[in-house]
Amino acid sequence: MGAIDRFVPGIELLDLRHTDMPNTHIPDAIAQNISNVGAVVGGPGLAPEDLNVGDLQTTLHIDGEIVHDVTGAAPQDPLDAVTWIANHLAARGFALEAGQVVFCGTHSPIWYHKGKGRIEVQMSRLGTAALTLS
Repeated sequence: MGAIDRFVPGIELLDLRHTDMPNTHIPDAIAQNISNVGAVVGGPGLAPEDLNVGDLQTTLHIDGEIVHDVTGAAPQDPLDAVTWIANHLAARGFALEAGQVVFCGTHSPIWYHKGKGRIEVQMSRLGTAALTLS
């Protein structure tokens, strides 16, 4: 925990390559090269010792409308996710460096947004991450 500055909210931007995600199996998504094309990191965030994923509420707003609201939806404890990737890299002679950002899993399903608009994720006690498409 001492190596982690803080946990913050984030939005991962994906290139879906015209994939129908709700009906796509993960191996198919990998084969179609669905990939990260960017990320938005928000804040202010929390120190690892102050994070309780069980009561973490995640709310997704698109153009001001709540489209997803869930509590305790972390796919795994974020500390476990960071520990796993750090150990995985260390076993191969690599290391996480100060200032790097690790995305620890989604708290909501993938949402598709076409055109202009504002997308905002609020995570209780962690803060907000938002972007405006224009």
